[in-house]
Amino acid sequence: MDAIISPRAGPAERSGGATGPLPLVAGAVFGLKQAMSTQSPTTWITICDTCKREGWVAASGETDGERLAALVEAAARDMPVRTRRVSCLMGCQQGCNVAVQAAGKLNYTLGRFEVSEEAAQGIVDWAVLHGESASGQVPYRTWPAAVKGHFVTRHPPLPDAE
Repeated sequence: MDAIISPRAGPAERSGGATGPLPLVAGAVFGLKQAMSTQSPTTWITICDTCKREGWVAASGETDGERLAALVEAAARDMPVRTRRVSCLMGCQQGCNVAVQAAGKLNYTLGRFEVSEEAAQGIVDWAVLHGESASGQVPYRTWPAAVKGHFVTRHPPLPDAE
């Protein structure tokens, strides 16, 4: 499901920091230069809706991934991120899985989430911080507790097509 999300006060605003997306600045990310821009690209939370944690019961009617996706979508309402569901992020041993992505930024896969409102809110809060970061790198000291220990992979941004 693709939810178009409008801005709302995020972690930076609540702490008295800058409002809105931060502008990108020229800098190196894994040796790649990032172009100057006045607007940050859209941060996406991609949620695997086929994840099934150990102990999942088919009679429940929904996968754990579908249940987590619904919670993430609800938490992302009115936030400056977008969500989408996919069938399988191929991290079945690490379920429930999500990816946080934006063009020109570091991208991350997070996993091992239990289905809870706390996990969903942590995912969304971290994605907002990702969106505010020029490179996609978020200082550890600002991570919500709900995402600590859940990072599975980090991917450098794709190079510009040339």
